[in-house]
Amino acid sequence: MPQFDFTTYSSQIFWLALCFSILYFFVSNVILPRIREIQKERKSTIDGDLSATHATEKELQALQAKSNMLRREATKAYQIQLDEATKLASAKREKLIEELKERIDEITRKSQSDLKNFLVSSKDQSQSALQNLTQMIKAKLFNIS
Repeated sequence: MPQFDFTTYSSQIFWLALCFSILYFFVSNVILPRIREIQKERKSTIDGDLSATHATEKELQALQAKSNMLRREATKAYQIQLDEATKLASAKREKLIEELKERIDEITRKSQSDLKNFLVSSKDQSQSALQNLTQMIKAKLFNIS
């Protein structure tokens, strides 16, 4: 078998050492520096992104705090306006109720007055009708006899 031939060992060791040296030199001077540079770029990009993220988070927190403050102020202003509108509506309602009570009282007084007048006039009419009826009865009684 040729791989067990001792005469070829020295040339195989030479070519192994030569190929390994060239490959080692190429990897350590060409490939590894490129990989290290890529890793540095990635790390700096990631660090930049993280710092931008932290800055954005701080801005977001500030905006949320401002938003919450504006929301509270708007809620207070809305509540004040709502209270004012409620008070105004309540005062208007009370005024309308008083006006309606006055109108009802006026209509009631007028109705009572009209009712009294009607009773007086109906009493007068009934008395005159009774007198006319009495006279007609008398006239018929005295005319018949």
